[in-house]
Amino acid sequence: MDQVFQPPAVTLFDAVTSTIAAVSYLAVGLAAIARAPRDERARVFLAVALTSAVAYAGPGLQYWKGIPIISRPVVVPTLVAMAIGGVALFHFAFVFPWRRPWLRRHREWVMAAYLVAPMGVLWLAWLAPPSLDALEVPYMLALLAVGVPLMALAGVVMPLAGLLVLYKTCLRVRDLKIEAARVSTLGVFVSQLAGGILAVLVAPLVHIIVPSGPWAPILAGAMFGFGILMPLAFAAGVWKYGVLTLDVESLPGQ
Repeated sequence: MDQVFQPPAVTLFDAVTSTIAAVSYLAVGLAAIARAPRDERARVFLAVALTSAVAYAGPGLQYWKGIPIISRPVVVPTLVAMAIGGVALFHFAFVFPWRRPWLRRHREWVMAAYLVAPMGVLWLAWLAPPSLDALEVPYMLALLAVGVPLMALAGVVMPLAGLLVLYKTCLRVRDLKIEAARVSTLGVFVSQLAGGILAVLVAPLVHIIVPSGPWAPILAGAMFGFGILMPLAFAAGVWKYGVLTLDVESLPGQ
C-alpha cells in the first residue's frame, strides 16, 4: 500500500520538460506584459505564468538539486502557486479575449479569491504536523473545514467554470469568424481540458495500475505537450494574430 502513495521517481525527462515548460511560461508572460503592460489579458496571463513556473519547478529541483519533491520547501510553494493559479486561470477565462459581463459585476469576488486561496494554504501549512504519524484530530478537522472547500473551489469549481467560458468563447469566435481570437482561444481551451483530464484522472490511474513500463513516459510526454500548448497558443495570439488588438470591452453579441 505504501508503494501506491509513493511519488514516482523523477527522471531526466521529467526535469527537462518541466524546466522547458516553466521557462516557456515565464518568457511568454514577461514578453506579453512588456508589449502591453496595461492590458488586463497580459497581466492575468503573467499571473498564470508565474504560478505555473513555480508548479513546474519541483521535478528540476529534485533531479538536479536533490530537494525532494514531497519536502515542505517544495510542497508549500507549489500548493500556494496552484491555489493562486486556479484563481488566475478562472480570471483569464473571463478576460480572454474579451472581458465578460459577469467579471464586471463580480470583480471583487475574484480579487478576494486571490487573497483567500493562498492564505488558506499557508494557514494549513503552518499548522501541519512534521509527519503523517503526528496527525491529530484538530488538524484533520481543519483540513475538512478549510482544505476540502478550498480544494473544491480552486481545484474543481473555478477550473470547470473557466473551461465552460472558454468553450463558449471558442464557439462564438468560430461562428463570428474572428480569426484574431480563434486559434489562441482554441489552443488555451484544449490545453486546459486535455491537461486537466490527464493530470486529474489518467495520471493517478497509471501510477497505481502500471507504475513501470512505457506508459509513464508516454503520459509525461502527453502532459508536457498539452501543458506547453497554453503559452504557445497565447504567444501565437499575441504576436501572429494580434489578439491583444481586440478591444477587451467589446464582447461580440452583447
